[in-house]
Amino acid sequence: MNILKFWAITLGLTLGVAQNIAAAPKVLSDIAPTHSLVSLVMGELGSPSLLINSSTSPHDFSLRPSDAAKLNDADIIFYTSGALTPWLEDALASLAQATPAIELIDSEGTTLLEPRESNLFSHDHDHSHDEHKNDSDHEANAIDPHAWLDPSNAVIWLGSIAQNLSAIDPVNASIYQSNAMQAAKTLQIMSAEVAQSLSGISDKSYVVFHDSYHYFESRFDVHAMAAINLNDGSQPSISQISGLQHLLFETKTQCVFSEPQYSQRLIDTVVGGTTVKRAVLDPLGVQLKPGPDLYAALIRALASNLLQCLTTGN
Repeated sequence: MNILKFWAITLGLTLGVAQNIAAAPKVLSDIAPTHSLVSLVMGELGSPSLLINSSTSPHDFSLRPSDAAKLNDADIIFYTSGALTPWLEDALASLAQATPAIELIDSEGTTLLEPRESNLFSHDHDHSHDEHKNDSDHEANAIDPHAWLDPSNAVIWLGSIAQNLSAIDPVNASIYQSNAMQAAKTLQIMSAEVAQSLSGISDKSYVVFHDSYHYFESRFDVHAMAAINLNDGSQPSISQISGLQHLLFETKTQCVFSEPQYSQRLIDTVVGGTTVKRAVLDPLGVQLKPGPDLYAALIRALASNLLQCLTTGN
């Protein structure tokens, strides 16, 4: 083969790869755990953009011009739940009207749990899972939006992500499907390992900063007794704080968990004067690098932090 023909073939192959990369859809996801699942499905085809940094609460996030540009430029958008990001619906209507926007919590087969009504939880009521898509007569605010913290939901969402990416990029459909299947197997193995590691603390009691972990608790049979904040952004009343302090004094609550996205002052108020231990739970992964490995690392970190606080020194 002469050198001119060699370079012609090489250039053709290079251009073909470049065209394939250029043709890949521009994908946007809302929070880091969802971004991680989308990254797993996209694999070698590219990386999605992340809208909300994990150091910021998604509930009251404010769009910057650069964020608006991401919404406007995306070919497809994956977001967790309208209840998690109540501001996003208006942003999508004004900036991405023609863009497919997939609300993952609506994926068929997703386990859905209703929000708890009190910040002092009772374990006498039914914690059973609703294994099906929510009926149309349920309002969005009747569903706890933190559904990504059940790995079984993450597995369902991988399939939904692959299906929707395949619809707008059929050329790469087989890659999306293969990546989703492999990721699902990996997450199922991870979930089984986490369940085994937590099996010895089902009788341990603790308090969380806000009621983010209902799905995690239900999946892995661990039991928070209360949340300082029932809903994100809300402030507990004086009577609620008094009830929490009474709970800490009168029960065998072993740990109170804060979150890195929120101020520690409420924790200081509730825990002050007690000997209860303090630790951190992070439902978003502030300290983790965004990307395909974040989701499994997030679930493992939650389990590890629970174990360390609830078993050390007891």
